[in-house]
Amino acid sequence: MSITYIIGHQKPDTDSVVSAMALEFLYQQATCFGYSNPKAIVADPINGETAYLFERFNIQPPSVLSSSINPEDQVVLVDHNEVSQRSTFFEEEQIVEIVDHHKVNLNLSNPIFLTFKTWGSSSSIIYFLMKRSGVIPNKKIASLMLAAILSDTVGLKSPTTCKQDKKFAKELAKIAEINDLDAFALDIFKAK
Repeated sequence: MSITYIIGHQKPDTDSVVSAMALEFLYQQATCFGYSNPKAIVADPINGETAYLFERFNIQPPSVLSSSINPEDQVVLVDHNEVSQRSTFFEEEQIVEIVDHHKVNLNLSNPIFLTFKTWGSSSSIIYFLMKRSGVIPNKKIASLMLAAILSDTVGLKSPTTCKQDKKFAKELAKIAEINDLDAFALDIFKAK
């Protein structure tokens, strides 16, 4: 049975790791996307900030992709689209979708699904997709998604922060039962 791997960029930050996990959750809940066996993975070991968050919320991080995947397996990229940021353990032809918030730099040989928005984080985009699909993340996923948005937008203060990031952060904080966004953001930055 083939697998749909969901993977962020090399040297992953919190948004890259969490986006893969959140998209796995969405694909499991909303089968209309049509991906069999979605599995979040990471290109490299997680950093200190991300490790702190996974420990804080008692969640097992995704496995590190350490060998080539089977030719029949598919790949969904999150939080990146450039070849230089991609894992080398799969072929370009295996990429079937990209969800990203960065500048587009693509030249693929096959048509694929693309979701790009000029928002502060890929987790914001994935939460938007969840809302459109009627999927509500559980408390742990919501906590991680909130952390990813806060991390990528520097506590919602980065120039890349948009109104959707702020709105989604408030909604995710409610699900995650995190009342003080500033204190939570400070905890995240201390972990860096």
